[in-house]
Amino acid sequence: MQTITKAYQVYKYEELSDSAKEKVNCEFGQEDGQFETDCLTDDFGEQLIEKYPYFLKPEFQWSCSSSQGDGLSFSCDIDVSVFLDKEFPTLKQSLKDIIVSELNIKSKSNTGRYCCASKSDIECSYLHIDSYRHIVKWTCIIIDAITEKYTGVCHEFYMNACKSYEYLYTEEYAQNTCDANEYTFLEDGTMFNE
Repeated sequence: MQTITKAYQVYKYEELSDSAKEKVNCEFGQEDGQFETDCLTDDFGEQLIEKYPYFLKPEFQWSCSSSQGDGLSFSCDIDVSVFLDKEFPTLKQSLKDIIVSELNIKSKSNTGRYCCASKSDIECSYLHIDSYRHIVKWTCIIIDAITEKYTGVCHEFYMNACKSYEYLYTEEYAQNTCDANEYTFLEDGTMFNE
């Protein structure tokens, strides 16, 4: 029997050349992308509960892959009563009650091949109020406000997703990951110890 011992020169992340660091950054970014997707989806749901509690049971779809269809949208039910309490706190209660009882509104998300949000994602219907101009006017104002809030939230979450994905490919992320796991590399950036 013969035993062969091979010696390797190994490096910490900060000792690598720029091209080797770039290789490591790309590998970490790609490997952690799916985990980031799951974490961000959970995070978006928690943010809705905390900041926008009138968007109920969201189902997100989003993409940050630098393509034409990139964006974020979500389908959900919309609690008009909670929306009015948070966004229109000074509206007369009698008017709120009528609008809440008559307005049915939800987001259907983007149903095409793109993930980006659109004002047309919001579907609504209301009955029995056509003859009351004042109520119709306020209902239209509220539908517009819900639509604007929805598209604003989609943009906010999309920007957060982009920043999170960009971070996965930074030297800071790679350095922190390597330090936490005590990773070492060969000269070309190939991981030596996993």
